[in-house]
Amino acid sequence: MADSTHPEPERSIIERLNILRDIDIDQRNDLGDQPKHKGLKIALCLICSLLLWVFSSMSEIYSKIIEVDTRIENLASEEAFLTLPPDKIQLHVKGEGLSLIQLYYNPPKVVIDASDTEINLIDVVARNLPAPIQIERVTPPIFILQKEERMDKKIPIILNADINTPLTYDLVQEPSIFPDSVVVSGASSLIEQINEWPTELFAAEEVKDTLSFEVNLVDSLNGLVDLSIMQTQLLLVAEEFTEGGRDIEVLINDVPSIQDYVTLDPPVVEVTYRVPLSQYYLANDARDFFLFVSIDDIRDDTTGYVTPHLELPEGILFRDVNIEPDKLRYYDVLLDE
Repeated sequence: MADSTHPEPERSIIERLNILRDIDIDQRNDLGDQPKHKGLKIALCLICSLLLWVFSSMSEIYSKIIEVDTRIENLASEEAFLTLPPDKIQLHVKGEGLSLIQLYYNPPKVVIDASDTEINLIDVVARNLPAPIQIERVTPPIFILQKEERMDKKIPIILNADINTPLTYDLVQEPSIFPDSVVVSGASSLIEQINEWPTELFAAEEVKDTLSFEVNLVDSLNGLVDLSIMQTQLLLVAEEFTEGGRDIEVLINDVPSIQDYVTLDPPVVEVTYRVPLSQYYLANDARDFFLFVSIDDIRDDTTGYVTPHLELPEGILFRDVNIEPDKLRYYDVLLDE
């Protein structure tokens, strides 16, 4: 008669389990419970502990301070801000750790409706935050939008530049910019006070050719004024210069009659100058190069010396012109009463 306590199928299962247990014991004995298997088990335990700690921490409640950006909408085209709304606001929030992490790495944009005058930022923020997050404080909590009628005005651009050339070079014309004006747009009370707009400081060293640069306009009013352009083109033209000189006889103008006679001392003076290298021979050979003294200057003089006047040829670029001597004595004057 079969044993009713242990049916045949159950006995078969127990026998198989015993066999597997014996095999596992044999394998552990063969491996000798090597250190690398112990290290793996310890690492797995640490990882599991860390994961449990993370999941436990993420479910706890924390407080956090977060900065979020703002965006302006619905500003009428005929209006402009007198003071700008804050571009960032500070949030003091509370919530589960996981929700705060998501908020920190994916903060919402807070939309400010410019069609209103008084903006309650607490209400605005509340509409942009996920439900699990609680707002404790918003800085600033309320903002008043200050707006005025928009005004446009065309004003000149003022170049702010520091240009240097090598010793033997010089600019042959004043630095020029194009365009030389800009249209500014903003609140009328601000625009009325603006009569020119500067560029950022532009510096150029060793300029000795024709060069063109882009120069930025400044944004000194922090976005309260809109500019029709943000850059202008600067043109610099430089050439090599050389020194030259000529001895010129001093003429006397406006002598009333032949009875008047004046002797100048010296009658010939030296004129030195700098000209572009390409115009050196033109300056030396030019005939319309005059020095003269007016008879009226002699009549009115009380010092015994007069200063000659210089007329330079047209079409030649003279720089650093010097007359030596720059004052002349005169004598043997015979004037009609």
